Amino acid sequence: MKLKQKLLVVNINEFNYNFLLKQGKIFKCKNIINFFRTFNKSKTFTHDKIQHENLDPWVQEVSINTGKNSKKHKIKNLGEKLNSNIVQIWDLISNKFTVSVWGSMNSQLRDNKNIKVFFPDPWNFTSKIKPKNLENLFLLPNYYAKNYTNVKLFNFIKYTFRLIKILFTSSFVVKYFVSNFFFYFKNIFFSKIPLNFKFFIIFDIISLLILLNLEKKNKSDCVFIFLNSIAHFQHNYWDDEKNYKNYFEFLDKLFYVLNKHLLNYQSAVIYNGFTQKKIKPEYLLRPYDPESLLLKLKITFLKSEQNMTNGAILFFKNEREQKYYYNKMKNLTLGNLYLFELKKINKKSFFYKIRIKSNYTKSKKLKFNRKFNYYKTYKKSKKNNQNYNLLDEFKFIKTTGTHINQGHFFHKNLNTKVKKKFQNHFIFNIIKESLNV
Repeated sequence: MKLKQKLLVVNINEFNYNFLLKQGKIFKCKNIINFFRTFNKSKTFTHDKIQHENLDPWVQEVSINTGKNSKKHKIKNLGEKLNSNIVQIWDLISNKFTVSVWGSMNSQLRDNKNIKVFFPDPWNFTSKIKPKNLENLFLLPNYYAKNYTNVKLFNFIKYTFRLIKILFTSSFVVKYFVSNFFFYFKNIFFSKIPLNFKFFIIFDIISLLILLNLEKKNKSDCVFIFLNSIAHFQHNYWDDEKNYKNYFEFLDKLFYVLNKHLLNYQSAVIYNGFTQKKIKPEYLLRPYDPESLLLKLKITFLKSEQNMTNGAILFFKNEREQKYYYNKMKNLTLGNLYLFELKKINKKSFFYKIRIKSNYTKSKKLKFNRKFNYYKTYKKSKKNNQNYNLLDEFKFIKTTGTHINQGHFFHKNLNTKVKKKFQNHFIFNIIKESLNV
């Protein structure tokens, strides 16, 4: 690293560059347009190709952070803990430089004095947070991300107050929201865009503001940021063209704060890991209350760790119970389709997710022989037991974007050569070589 040269690394997860730039120009989003102007551009790819199996952010982000493809690091599910023998890029950098890490999926804090900030993704059940007072900021997104189909008002308000408490410790954050009061008041309470999008985009903005404030003191040599709200927008609202203007007004606010971060760094890396393409809407089945559904199915467990979509890791008392409930869930059906996809993690736990999707909303007449199918090829059940009554347990979540294994890599002022196209887990080596660690 050159003298006093600092590096900013941002994963704007899955964002479609051409879509973002095109709509940014249409709606005159100066912050979006200006953000990319000074960067050199390369393309990335991964040999992982199957969404819901390996072409997912909780898999690809681990590949990028460790320099190992998914076959080597073997992380396939959100919330899985990385093997302690595998080195993350910031573990390496922090032996020589100060580092801050914000939001990276399936990441772990292996503490040392040079790691100034560590804030895990909302679905992380195992990593510690640093500094400890950031736990007040973590509680609301952690609760909402796992319970957005069954939010309890008391819990939401309780965690919101905890979040507001930490916001008021920063004059910088307070000043920003006061100066933008009318925008947020109008768009939070009166715009027609869904609450989910508002929540995730505002939390991304808050995260950037809090980190910007922390870095005034820390002045870390290298900062890693993971942002997920654009991926949510593409996945769930890409077909909502009548409200694009409102969406992009929010996104431009996000890039305003990102541009503020860029000013503090001589070198920068921006990537998406992989991207999405727009699809005809289909519907993911997610239980309104996942734990309640399992209890109704008489699945008894010690603990459930819920992920962002329609799966979780279940923990049991012993190996005997794990095997029993694994076999039971394996044979449960909805219509003539097996309901769960399962993967054993160890002798006392396994991962499950709903393996069924639909091209029709729940409000339309449903026929299992035509309207429902699997995410990937799997045999149908020959049982007569249809379990149609289980449909009342599910919320149908619209999906408008699907993963593709190509991505973008933007960079400026790196102390290493960058190829025009490379596998995304090579980003690890580019950062390593640029910092000379």
